[in-house]
Amino acid sequence: MPSESYVLVVDASEDCCLLLEKFLRTKCRLAAVGLGSGQQALELVARREPLLIILDLKVPDIPSSELIRLLRQPPRGPQRILIGTGTYTSEETLRLLKAGLLDAFLRKPVDLGRLTDIVLKLLPRLQPDFH
Repeated sequence: MPSESYVLVVDASEDCCLLLEKFLRTKCRLAAVGLGSGQQALELVARREPLLIILDLKVPDIPSSELIRLLRQPPRGPQRILIGTGTYTSEETLRLLKAGLLDAFLRKPVDLGRLTDIVLKLLPRLQPDFH
């Protein structure tokens, strides 16, 4: 379990988790934890609140709308920052965005420049390292 502020990456693809973890650590100076299932994410979030969550909307074990509903539950749920990722924008994705359940959406493959822009917008005190 992380002992500092961290970003949670939830994606069934281990490669995607590793890429985003490394990018967030090196370029955004943020601790990151990658997990492969919605259940693992719920268990970690119950123990330690992340700064934000980057969530693949096709995690295999829990439907995305249900996982988002669970992540948005009190005590901190409504304030929790969620960025959805996916290979396409479905009607479900648009519904989640319109309902305010996602703070942003990134298509896969994730554009790391766009991810940086979104993270800077959602976490304005961040000082990224672009060297």
